[in-house]
Amino acid sequence: MLRHLYILLCFALFSSVLAANEPDSAHNLKAQEEPKSEKKNRWRELGQSTRIFAPDDFEIQEPEQLTFKLEGVRMDAYSRGFSQGDVVYIEILRPPKVYGFYSYLYDKQGKALPMTRTSWGYRILLPIGAQDEREKIELTWKQSVGDRFGKAKIEIPINEKSFPQTQWYNRVSFRPENAPAEAGGGESESSRKEKLDAHGSPSEDQKLAQKQEAEEKRMAREEESEEQLSNFMKKVTLEKSLRSQVFERKGNDLITSRLSHPRNMHYITSQCFTSRLKISYKYVNGKRVEVGRRVVMHNGVDLRGRPGTPIYAIADGQVVLARSMHFEGNFTIIDHGLGIFSGYMHQSNLRVQVGQYVQAGERIGDVGNTGYSTGPHLHLALWIRGVPVDPLSLYSLPIRE
Repeated sequence: MLRHLYILLCFALFSSVLAANEPDSAHNLKAQEEPKSEKKNRWRELGQSTRIFAPDDFEIQEPEQLTFKLEGVRMDAYSRGFSQGDVVYIEILRPPKVYGFYSYLYDKQGKALPMTRTSWGYRILLPIGAQDEREKIELTWKQSVGDRFGKAKIEIPINEKSFPQTQWYNRVSFRPENAPAEAGGGESESSRKEKLDAHGSPSEDQKLAQKQEAEEKRMAREEESEEQLSNFMKKVTLEKSLRSQVFERKGNDLITSRLSHPRNMHYITSQCFTSRLKISYKYVNGKRVEVGRRVVMHNGVDLRGRPGTPIYAIADGQVVLARSMHFEGNFTIIDHGLGIFSGYMHQSNLRVQVGQYVQAGERIGDVGNTGYSTGPHLHLALWIRGVPVDPLSLYSLPIRE
């Protein structure tokens, strides 16, 4: 008996040691089934003070630089390429040990441009429109340094840039006038037979009644269609008014030396300012017939993403719109101050509210496919005082506080 117990104890001990040295197959299987960790951005340096929160597959391009001088004061202008669609960043550097230093910039029409005063001087972001046909940006620079006053004309060249062109086919849905209002509607076979006369043909009264009934259905369909169109136009007009009210804001400069890529991966599906030829067509007797063409400018950049993956604020600012819109889907607009706004479209989920302050790199929503969209992606837009610019050109600017 004791011998049998000894053998059983030895077997149990051997089994436990063997199990301890063998891999846990269930644990390994679970580890294999776990999804790969989500890609993450990291902070990277641009210049001496700017930090950019970006994925590893995004290349930060060094800026081009132009320098001007007036009364011993230096102005530096930076841009990705000083090309159509780019953002231009200007710094006016305060001379050391000088008090009573003031600088002003005016456009060609004499309008004062909104500059931010800092401890080291002044700064401003300027837009170059994608369709800007000027050869150069002409500015007037005025300043006072102590008891000296200066004035100079500044010219920043604009390089011409070509943008991609694509074709987009859009089928126009329509219903022939003689089509039934609803599938399966109308009279039953037995009802129609009852209304036939002795020769199998409807009487004149029955023909008139049928004609009146068909006309009433047609008018009802038209009224319903007109009501739907009216409601749609009211909705679109309201949303247009909301956007206009947002862009009329004159907030303070909120941009810091922190910038962020809006995604955790960099994959462009449609470049900014791609020219889209929209070709509308319909089918008539089984044949496709073109009904119109128009060119639409894509004022933003489309970035691929799986539904639910993060969207980040590209710069510090205040949320001024966060709601569902017909074309934009779930739409967020952030006010960065001095007429600079960023927009994030087609989100599956909004993670911020109007009035909320956000920082560059803060998650504000999730990638989605809402609104007028053909697949999951983020449409990112950037406007500077009403002029659309390429948001990606922002990441070449050594912005500092």
